[in-house]
Amino acid sequence: FYNNFSANNIRWENNFDKIQIINVSSRFTTPFITLEGNYYLLDRMVYLNQEALPVQNNTELGYFTLGAFSDLQLGWLGLRNHVVLQQGSSDNFENYPTLVSYHSIYAHFGLSDRALINKVGIDFYYNTGYYAMDWSPVARAFHLQNDHLMQDKFLVDVYWNAKISNARLFLKYENILGLLPDVRHHYDIPFYPIPQSMFKFGVSWMFFN
Repeated sequence: FYNNFSANNIRWENNFDKIQIINVSSRFTTPFITLEGNYYLLDRMVYLNQEALPVQNNTELGYFTLGAFSDLQLGWLGLRNHVVLQQGSSDNFENYPTLVSYHSIYAHFGLSDRALINKVGIDFYYNTGYYAMDWSPVARAFHLQNDHLMQDKFLVDVYWNAKISNARLFLKYENILGLLPDVRHHYDIPFYPIPQSMFKFGVSWMFFN
């Protein structure tokens, strides 16, 4: 794709040098939390620039991530937390938010002699503002942009999952804060707002002879 591409209004032919990636990682695990760190040395990385054309860095880039993860079950109460910090040494590459976090609190219990297994919970999502990658419909790929700063994003979902014999059901209301008046739109991609709020439901039923 980066070397050869042709569409109605765009075309390129490149002969890029070989990309090299070195990764050093470390992990520390306890019964309650896992800490993980990664450092990536990226040499001659190729990416799509602000004009949605492929370019190659002629220098090495450093990129690190530091994450903390926990998944606790205290009787019928569950807690899940994921937090990741990430930072690169150069702006001439793909952009990511500095902080990404996901948190969930849920109740897991049975009814009718555990014939009905329920899971009711709330999910929280947050990431810091950043220059999110733009979308090129012509190249059908994401590319760098430094003009539109996406604001901090905070989303809250509520859900109910259930299992009855071989059937599974779920109800979910995504971005429940979108029901509040005068709530600003959130963007993952410039000019493509995510829905203010959305209701989803589904059924999965396995049939056996």
